[in-house]
Amino acid sequence: HERGIRGDRRAELGGTCESVVLEQKPLLLNNVAATDPRYAELMLEHDFSSAVIAPLVKNKRAVGYLYCDRTNGAAAFNDADLLHLQVLGYIVGNLMEKFELLLFSHSLSQFDDVTNVLQYRPFIDQFAVELERAKIRDYEIGLLLLSADMFRSYVATYGVDDAHRL
Repeated sequence: HERGIRGDRRAELGGTCESVVLEQKPLLLNNVAATDPRYAELMLEHDFSSAVIAPLVKNKRAVGYLYCDRTNGAAAFNDADLLHLQVLGYIVGNLMEKFELLLFSHSLSQFDDVTNVLQYRPFIDQFAVELERAKIRDYEIGLLLLSADMFRSYVATYGVDDAHRL
């Protein structure tokens, strides 16, 4: 089982999950009694007797946790199980970071850094999508093209604020 935590939900965490997230401290619980306060805090949709919880670490910061439990009768977790869950937490965090970097890289390649408008190729692709949408929904579409050959020199001469107003 896996439960994620958003930063705005940290105040709702109990002590067990809080230590995992805020202190990046993994936790191994075996033979947990139903009367244990940690049991009520961690129980999801079924009874359990053992649980492992590891922080989900992204950019050296815990952003959530991974949780796995076992029901009564199943073998208890051991240190190797906890280590495996910790490794998964780091892998998922690294994948999240990589995905954010890919999105950022993609946006950098699509937009002009000075004007913040779409580059030619992404513009053509997006215009084709909008043109098709207009055909399907039966509405007119217009296109106004302006040549801004001297825009970079305008920015250099008059500044970014004036260029934004332009």
